[in-house]
Amino acid sequence: MNWNRIAGALAGVAVAVAAVPVAAQVPKAPPAGRIYGYIFIDGALPESDTQILAYGGNTLCGQSTYDQSPFGGRYFVDLDSGLPDCNQAGAPVTFVINGCAADTTGTVPAFNGAQRLDMNAPSSC
Repeated sequence: MNWNRIAGALAGVAVAVAAVPVAAQVPKAPPAGRIYGYIFIDGALPESDTQILAYGGNTLCGQSTYDQSPFGGRYFVDLDSGLPDCNQAGAPVTFVINGCAADTTGTVPAFNGAQRLDMNAPSSC
């Protein structure tokens, strides 16, 4: 076995890898807040894959897909801190569950905090 050849080959690979440009990744900003709680459709636990959308005015602030097995009726939505309609503490947040408006409105939590908000939505709208 020729150790000089192996060492030379490894050095060439290291130079080639070092020469590949790497795009800088901008870290994602923390959410403006988290809204969580229990969701129901017509008073019953929803099926898995139930879509939850959170809006500040007409701006989509966050979304989640409910999965029945690990959460047992609970959901959480992180609000996008980069959008003005979504990052002002106390601003109203409305929800759409599977295409229908939820019966409750929340607010953007203060200081990147969390707010519990239990909601119900009709099965058809």
